[in-house]
Amino acid sequence: MANPEDSNPGSRNAETPAELKKEREIETTDEAIRIVSSPRELKIKESAPKEIKCPISAEIMGDPVVVASGQIANRIKGFIDAAMIASSDQGYLDSLLDNMMSSSLSDQKSSAEILRWLTDESPPNRDLLGNNEAVSKMLEPLAVPGNACLDLHLQGDIQGDIITTVLNISLPKGNKKVVAENPRVIPLIIDALRTGTTMTKRNAAAALSKLSELDSNRTLIVECGALGPLIRLVGEGNPETMANGYAAMYMLCCGPITNTLPSAVEEMGRMGAVACLLKIMRKRGNKDSNAVESCTVILFDICSYDKDELKEVQQEEAAKGTISRVALRGTQSARRKATGILEMGNKVG
Repeated sequence: MANPEDSNPGSRNAETPAELKKEREIETTDEAIRIVSSPRELKIKESAPKEIKCPISAEIMGDPVVVASGQIANRIKGFIDAAMIASSDQGYLDSLLDNMMSSSLSDQKSSAEILRWLTDESPPNRDLLGNNEAVSKMLEPLAVPGNACLDLHLQGDIQGDIITTVLNISLPKGNKKVVAENPRVIPLIIDALRTGTTMTKRNAAAALSKLSELDSNRTLIVECGALGPLIRLVGEGNPETMANGYAAMYMLCCGPITNTLPSAVEEMGRMGAVACLLKIMRKRGNKDSNAVESCTVILFDICSYDKDELKEVQQEEAAKGTISRVALRGTQSARRKATGILEMGNKVG
């Protein structure tokens, strides 16, 4: 028997007027979207500059970044990995240290940046890096002659990151001895005082100051020749580096335990430190009271030990009245020390 629906052609797919109207509306909307989108896509394809395309995928970047030979991808990944570390991870630190031994510049650079970041933000990481092997690996890019980073004039970036990390790991008391006694550390810090950027010089001086808090480190630092570069750093007169330079000089010459004072004073005499300090006191007397105070404190301790240096200060006083001005106009501490210098001079005649 025939099915009644088969006798009516198209009855199987019959639609109500409402359904047909809805279908036509959808088709119209789709066509409108296609028409509007086509010229927009064409315009994008024709006008998108290569600067905003990823050099790896050639796709337009949603968040453009400066890219150099695609290497930025590894650096970004490294920073993301670092940001995800909620607690100290010795295994992760070890992998970064291994990368510092790599022949790849991008590995060295990204690892140096991350180590600096981790020791800035997470004090426990400073303790984990406070051993001789870790310190040696961390310094490897600066210690190897002919390193690629030197050839590509990128020493400043890596040097700055490494010196900052050295400063960070020098903060814990338990690290100071092992860091200073690593044979690479002090020479590379001294080199940074000579060749680094302003920030690197400042952090290098701060690292020497922190390492000098341990008395046994002071003799080592003085014997390595740190005072000369510190004196020159202070003599440059850059406010951004002077304060840390003074602090390091004070710790080496006049710190709480002064076993190193004789050798430090002798070294400062050879390097013309007294003349440098007096010059700063004259030039910055009305501009930087903290600088004048630091110079006066150091001069007081030097004059207390070395009468020849005291005579040089007396000659300066007789010619220009530098110490008397500080005794009258300096900070409370500077006035007290300047008065003490004048009294010492009066006693020796």
